[in-house]
Amino acid sequence: MKNVGARAGDEVVQLYLKDRHASVPVPVRQLAGFRRVHLAPGEARKVTFTIMPRQMSVILDDGRRVIEPGVFELFVGGGQPGTGAPGASAVVEVAGSAPREVVSG
Repeated sequence: MKNVGARAGDEVVQLYLKDRHASVPVPVRQLAGFRRVHLAPGEARKVTFTIMPRQMSVILDDGRRVIEPGVFELFVGGGQPGTGAPGASAVVEVAGSAPREVVSG
């Protein structure tokens, strides 16, 4: 991200995650992280996020929390995807043939 303006300012960088093919109902998208970043005029900064397994998990009807194989959409930007907010998107695939239980809380 870069401040192209003549004044210092803050930006709230938001990370959204969407499970395209969950076997149970999930939110249309979920906020998976955010960072407020102060930028001086002309300053550029790289912002990184770490996605934990629990953030990609679903709770099955039997109460188990699992990560299912499938496709996830990521969007990073200054607002929610689909609102015109500038940002970047990517698609990530979780490989496997069966759900994997998430052990840690």
